[in-house]
Amino acid sequence: MRLICLDDDPRIEAALGRLLKRFRHAVDFHVSIASFKAALASDSPELVLLDLGLGRENGIDVIHWLSETHPGIPLVLLSGHGDDLLDTARRIARSTGIEVLGAVSKSRMVKDLPAILQRGVKAASQRPHQDPQAGAGITRQDLIVAPADGRLKGAEERRRLADIIAGTQIGTWEWDLVTNALTLNPRWAEMIGRRLEDLEPTTIETWQMFCHPEDLARSESEVARHLGGETDQYRCVLRMLHDDGRWIWVQDQGRVSARDAHGRPLRMVGIHEDIIERKNAELELIAREAFEHELLELASAFVEVYDEDLDPLVNRALERLGGLTRSDRAYVFRVDRVADTMSNSHEWAAPGIEPMIGHSQQMPIEHFSASRQLLESGQTVVVPRVAELPDAWAMERETLQFQAILSVLLVPLLQDERLIGFVGFDAVQAPRDWSEAEVRFLRVFSSILVSAFERARIYSELRDSNRRYDQLAVQSRIVSWEVDAEGLYTYLSPAVEAVWGYRREALVDRKHCFDLVPELLRDSVKADVMSGFARLDHFTDLVNPMRCADGSTIWVLTNGAPVVAEDGRLLGYRGTDVDITERYRAQEQLQAALIGAKERETIGHLASGVAHDFNNLLGVIDANLYYLEAILSGEQGDPEVAQVIEETQSALGQAKVVTSGMLSLSRAGGIVPESVALEKTIRELVTILRQLLPAKINLNLDLEPGLAAMSNSAFLQAALLNLVLNARDAMPDGGDLLIAARTVAWDALVPLAVGRLDPGEYVQIRVVDTGCGMADEVLERLFEPLFSTKAKQRGHGLGMFMVQEFVMRSGAGLAVSSQVGRGTEFRLLMPIDHQESQQLDLTASSNAPSTKPLLRVLVVDDDPRVRDSVGRLLMLDGMLVSFAENGQDALDRLRRDADFDLVLSDLAMPVLDGAALCAALAQAFPDLKVILMTGQTPSAFSLEALPDAPLVLRKPIDHGALRAAIAQSVGGPRD
Repeated sequence: MRLICLDDDPRIEAALGRLLKRFRHAVDFHVSIASFKAALASDSPELVLLDLGLGRENGIDVIHWLSETHPGIPLVLLSGHGDDLLDTARRIARSTGIEVLGAVSKSRMVKDLPAILQRGVKAASQRPHQDPQAGAGITRQDLIVAPADGRLKGAEERRRLADIIAGTQIGTWEWDLVTNALTLNPRWAEMIGRRLEDLEPTTIETWQMFCHPEDLARSESEVARHLGGETDQYRCVLRMLHDDGRWIWVQDQGRVSARDAHGRPLRMVGIHEDIIERKNAELELIAREAFEHELLELASAFVEVYDEDLDPLVNRALERLGGLTRSDRAYVFRVDRVADTMSNSHEWAAPGIEPMIGHSQQMPIEHFSASRQLLESGQTVVVPRVAELPDAWAMERETLQFQAILSVLLVPLLQDERLIGFVGFDAVQAPRDWSEAEVRFLRVFSSILVSAFERARIYSELRDSNRRYDQLAVQSRIVSWEVDAEGLYTYLSPAVEAVWGYRREALVDRKHCFDLVPELLRDSVKADVMSGFARLDHFTDLVNPMRCADGSTIWVLTNGAPVVAEDGRLLGYRGTDVDITERYRAQEQLQAALIGAKERETIGHLASGVAHDFNNLLGVIDANLYYLEAILSGEQGDPEVAQVIEETQSALGQAKVVTSGMLSLSRAGGIVPESVALEKTIRELVTILRQLLPAKINLNLDLEPGLAAMSNSAFLQAALLNLVLNARDAMPDGGDLLIAARTVAWDALVPLAVGRLDPGEYVQIRVVDTGCGMADEVLERLFEPLFSTKAKQRGHGLGMFMVQEFVMRSGAGLAVSSQVGRGTEFRLLMPIDHQESQQLDLTASSNAPSTKPLLRVLVVDDDPRVRDSVGRLLMLDGMLVSFAENGQDALDRLRRDADFDLVLSDLAMPVLDGAALCAALAQAFPDLKVILMTGQTPSAFSLEALPDAPLVLRKPIDHGALRAAIAQSVGGPRD
């Protein structure tokens, strides 16, 4: 079978060639309309393959041209634009009388075309052979020229022609150019809804009266051109007025059928062909292509915008769609599922049409139940005549008529099969029908709109999420960054401005990550960074300093990972910097505090050991001094010796106080509070201070009688001694020094330098001097260990540190105020002891009655000087004394001879210390009394675990306290 193909895509030639070669069909392929027509003029193939992608006008024109020149050749339509275009073109072709064997989408060409060609071969074999040059058939051309052709002369031939014309339903006309008379057949009148007899007599004015004004001038121009010999035939597509008021489309064509001797035209004959179906199909195709073009533009426009620009774009789209569909109003409604209402969110109204958006807000959905049911099921609501709506739509009909709506089209907006709104189009000026093409087009638009709304929602949520992330990043002081393979910033998150102080454009593509490191560290950090880049390291929890825009330095925690190309090449790094300045400084402070605590612990251990040894020495000196005083006293005593002994006892008292201060540095635990009679404690200290203060310093006391505080007398005296010595050094030229004790109500308004107290009543001891005062920088470091403003020969830097340790461990508080050149005031606040002290007075005078003789006492101490000195004191009181050098030695001696009334033991001993000895004695000798001695803090030993808490005497041993303790423990003489 011989085929001819018209397709402007050369690639189809190769594809068709391969396909048709398998079926032994010959094909003549053309890519231009001119060559295609030229080929058909010289040959008559058995089948035409026509591509509709030549363009709207060219494709339709080729179909019309084929219908006029080669109506008997079957046609196969090809298209790459979908089935709708093929169906429309097929209707147009068939309306012209062309046989269409099939319509094939190019995507299915290989599959569908062979079967269609097979049908063509079969039809060709059944079609009688006809010489293309013989002209055996009668064509439209024959009908037009027939009256002037001599071939139809007889009555039979005229009858045959009339039958053919009647069968083709074609209207004919004959125009007498001399008289302007117009001869019409009945079909011509029927086409415009009239009877021929109602139109007679008919002239050319009859035709002009029914022709559309816009088409009349064009038709007359074409007639003039034909009459002037410019065209072989007159042809014009025009509209004629139907009796029902509508315009119908006709194909009007004709030619001159008679001329006079001079060649002037005398008569024209022609036909009117009803092409409404074809024209409607063409218009539908044109509309569809316009709709498709509009949809492509709208889809592209909606893809390119986000939520900020969506509303203006929706309004512009409604305006374009309203004009394209010839609507009077176009709008969008959104459904509020929570409130169960719907509101008009966007609207376009044609000029002169009243907008309704102001009257269409928060309308109850229940008032639109009928349309809502259809819309929720995904159906389009098409109402050509609102007035004809049934009673089930009564409420909706009333609402629509209130808005002067005559026709309406509603297209649902469905998101996940849920109705979120609808798009509507109104006809207000005149009722109208909605074409299928318009409905399909608007349904596609609704899908585009749903996607746009959903994309806008997602973008809005993403933008809000990013905003919250940025706010969180600023609050968390997190900066996200990206750098290239050289460390140059390529991206920085918005938080950089709040955290680092730089604008992003000042750093991106301008600065490297190591450029912000302080200059002293920059080279080393750069080397580390580039070395890590070379190894593709992951940076995890790196702490780095960074210079901010204001010149300050912050510390950041860096985490980053490499970004690598498919070929393994490093593209850069991506990561975060977290501002950890506060945490870093807190860690530094904590580290400093730990170091300070370690220093204090070391000092405490050292001080405790020194105090223990020093107390042992003081104990020996004190006991021996007491012994000498007892031996040398009397009426014959030398006054000079008595003065020496008194001065030595004063120095010894100061040494005891200093040693107590050293014990306050011990880290062995808190100070066990006891009731302290403040007046007595302070006056005892004053006897020592009188020996230390120069005469040019006036010491004044202001002590409230009967005051008692919960503290420790020895440690308190040590703390006050340090405060007084500092006051003395602050007044080298003399001045006034006040020690005052009062009950006060503490309101916590004045900050404490040391300690923490709740508001309430406390005992306050004030130490006030009129010395040089202290600057702020000195006050800040006042309590640091080993810090001193004194000369190296005079200051050891532990005095105020001792005061701090005493205050903190005794549960007291200390406030400090000082002015340079005016003096300093210390306010020591201690808890009040409201109950009268029931404790034994261990500081009883040495003149108190001695214990009764004949008591056997075992003295246990690893220092022989302490054993001997304490033994002499006991022997002065008539006791029988034995000695042991450690706890184990004492146990061995008691196992040999248990006839002792009392064991007086030191606590700190190398072999079986005093606490362990006390526990062993409680098991082996439960009736044996025990008194313990220590030069350290008793809390350093686990005495609370002992079954019966023994009395503990502090070294150096006071003779009166020793007598009182023995009297309390033993109670009386041996029997």
